[in-house]
Amino acid sequence: MFIVYIQPSTATASNTSVTTAMLFRVYRQHTSDSCIPGSSADFDHQLMTIIIMFILISLILMKGATCSSLASGCHTSYSATYQGKVTNCQKQNLTQVPSYLPKDIVVLDLQDNLLASIPNNSFSTLRKLRFLFLSHNPLKTLQREAFRCLDKLETLEMSCDTLSLDVTTYPDGLFQHLVHLKRLVLIGSINGDAPFPTDIVQGLKSLEELHINSWPEGGKWPQLELVKDTLTFLDIDTIGVPILRNTTFQALRDIPLKMFLVNGLLTNIEAGTFCPFTNLTKLLISTSYGSPIKLVSITRALQSLAGRKLEEIILTRVVTTGESCVMLTEEMFNYLADICVKKVDLSNNKITQLMVMP
Repeated sequence: MFIVYIQPSTATASNTSVTTAMLFRVYRQHTSDSCIPGSSADFDHQLMTIIIMFILISLILMKGATCSSLASGCHTSYSATYQGKVTNCQKQNLTQVPSYLPKDIVVLDLQDNLLASIPNNSFSTLRKLRFLFLSHNPLKTLQREAFRCLDKLETLEMSCDTLSLDVTTYPDGLFQHLVHLKRLVLIGSINGDAPFPTDIVQGLKSLEELHINSWPEGGKWPQLELVKDTLTFLDIDTIGVPILRNTTFQALRDIPLKMFLVNGLLTNIEAGTFCPFTNLTKLLISTSYGSPIKLVSITRALQSLAGRKLEEIILTRVVTTGESCVMLTEEMFNYLADICVKKVDLSNNKITQLMVMP
């Protein structure tokens, strides 16, 4: 007869390989063939079974070391792009942040779930997390210490129609622990009865990109002084600011902004609106369908950039319903002529005629 003892060792994973070891100890007690008829054939058959089992177990352990599924349906795997473990919890109907996530993940994707609130310390065990995606959830409440312990976080995205962009939703100091955050996306509903949460930049001393769909009334946002040495990219959806006035962006006067993107439903851009942008290299303006603004109004506003050196001015599809056809006049060209810009894109604007004096 024989005894088989199988002892699996600990499976470990690295960036490039998975090492799985199985120790087989097979002991055979020799007896006479007369006592155990066919013992040699039986032994060979059982040994083959053990080998097959070993191969299957090895494959399972190898897969488990790099890829695993949590009970909630979340899926964890290694990503070369993010150089670490990524947990994907998209579309799992989650009503709260799972508490049993791997502690060493660098990316957590919770988009398209049913999260209505983010309580205090929701991610406090995920100290290596660098990317957090919370968009497309019915979020309404964010507690002040919701993002505590995420001092390594670099990207935070919250694009949620139910999340009102005001002080009632964003408590003071909400992002104070995100000292290494570089990219912040805050897209939500607009509550005209509550003030804009100007303190959202508190603690964000590494912030480089800000994507937002509202702006403080009158353009007063003194807290931007906190990010004046780092913020270079601003993307604003004008759902809450349909008219860009010459005071709208006065808080950005001392910000070394390089890229500025404006999109949404625009009705007017006043002359002098872009005066604060002394370091701008790229300006992109696009409008939502139904915007009544006219191309001549936009080019007139660009006159405040005279003498500046820019790489690109992109004005694609800025004319939607404001004009049925557009004529480029000498006046419009004159507004652009004084800007030192390498590329101007006016495509998809219903331009039918060029009227330039010889």
